[in-house]
Amino acid sequence: MGQIAVLDGSRVDATAVDDGGWGLLHRRGRARPALTCPGCDAAVHAVQRQTTRFFRHDRAGSDCPCANESPRHLALKSACATAVRTAGWEALPEHRVGGRVADVLAVPPGSAAGDVGCVSVEIQLSNQPADVTVARTADHARAGSAVLWVVTRPSAVDAPDLPHLVVAGDAPHPVAAPVVVLNAAARVRVDGRELPVPRWRTAGPFPLDRVVAGILSGRLVWTELPRNRAWPSRASWQWVPAAQIPEQQRLSDALGRAEEAASVVTAARRQVHAANILAHAETKRTVTARLLDLLEAAGHRLRWPGDPVEDRSGWYAHGTVVRTVGGPLYVVHPVAGQVRGGARRKLASAVVVVDTAESAARLSAVGVDAVPIHAVRIAPPAS
Repeated sequence: MGQIAVLDGSRVDATAVDDGGWGLLHRRGRARPALTCPGCDAAVHAVQRQTTRFFRHDRAGSDCPCANESPRHLALKSACATAVRTAGWEALPEHRVGGRVADVLAVPPGSAAGDVGCVSVEIQLSNQPADVTVARTADHARAGSAVLWVVTRPSAVDAPDLPHLVVAGDAPHPVAAPVVVLNAAARVRVDGRELPVPRWRTAGPFPLDRVVAGILSGRLVWTELPRNRAWPSRASWQWVPAAQIPEQQRLSDALGRAEEAASVVTAARRQVHAANILAHAETKRTVTARLLDLLEAAGHRLRWPGDPVEDRSGWYAHGTVVRTVGGPLYVVHPVAGQVRGGARRKLASAVVVVDTAESAARLSAVGVDAVPIHAVRIAPPAS
């Protein structure tokens, strides 16, 4: 099945013939015209299914590529040809472009097939590897033609950066109902925040002929949307109104500058945090050393050879734990901001030692009693 036939040496386009001409081609019996396939010269006859017109080989099982197109492929090809003509361009179905045959070749007004500016519309329904898609696109480009892929799912081309239309409809003859495009005419919306945060929304679906007209006229362009927290996580390439490209760039630049400034602030905060950790570790070492001197002077012995030990579990809110034989449990300089319910209960049964009265006040604010090292008084162990 195909949409081009040859009659008396001339090409006949099933998508362009008017109703009167199609009626003549559709005759049967002796009045039937002698139509042949341009690919294999075999006899074909005119067929119409709903609104899709095409030519079918008289003999089933032909090896001609034209004989293997599905009704769905033919319907979309017919819809694309109609959309191209509605946009004011010439549509040439099944036209050879270099070493390839375009499903529909769109020719600009005042130009001829083969001139620069033509667009090959290729319909791809089955999944196609990305390298095959790229190779086919390159073949058309070498012949001077851009390529617009028409698919029913993005995986059919497997190359998100190549221009393509995702159309809706799973019916055998989708042209019987209006074909709509799902990935066209994205528009920008700006959230009212301190900094304008742009978010792209697909403003469709749109009729196929309207989208094709926008693409051929240059009003719609295939654009990669910026990837950052403000953008949708779905496909980053969409058809965007060309008039919104400057606004997109402005908002993207503003958001980029804001994120760069935020990253500088984050890096500075991390440096401050790292410095605070080092300072806290040094304070713990100093206070622990003074506490050990006081314990030794009072005659206390450490309970375990490994004492003192660092609290790594968080039960003592990451202070330094000092255990003595016959004496209380000491915890040196826990972090007030990390004290929770379990740690608060553990610290309530210990002697919490800090460096200054200010540190003691911070712990007191979270329910932990602490004593500065200069106020620590240690009695000798009971005999």
